[in-house]
Amino acid sequence: MRITIENDQLIYIYAAKSPKGKIETIIDVACKLLYDEQGNWLGIRIANDFSDQEESWAPLNLPVLRTEDIEVPSHLILQRDDCLEIKFADCPVAKQVDQECNLDVGGSDHVLYGIEIILWPEIKLGEKKWIEPFVIFDMPFGQGPEFEYGKEDSFEE
Repeated sequence: MRITIENDQLIYIYAAKSPKGKIETIIDVACKLLYDEQGNWLGIRIANDFSDQEESWAPLNLPVLRTEDIEVPSHLILQRDDCLEIKFADCPVAKQVDQECNLDVGGSDHVLYGIEIILWPEIKLGEKKWIEPFVIFDMPFGQGPEFEYGKEDSFEE
């Protein structure tokens, strides 16, 4: 499992080494970001139904996580028909934050290829202690190309 982070707001979790077949994206999936007591981002929980969410979400046919493709110990993965939880460390969850994510799903066997999280403006990623071993790219805010709205092709480095 690998993670890329841009501007502490765009996160992608690679859940499979390589896609098999066509990739489809399931958008706007309700999830919860998991944190420990010190505010370290600990993991993500995706479920068929979060009854405590403000809006009602349609039940979801959760994709399958191929555990042979990830380096997270199997006891940190919870995979059932109604829930998928990935934790990056064996640590208790102290806080859960509502969020949405997009799921990239591939092949006829409905395998999870990746999870895209675009943090809402009021949500902060938190500290990265538990995810550091999995991060392959982390571009802090202000170090990437900037875009000026209203001007075509106005990317500047």
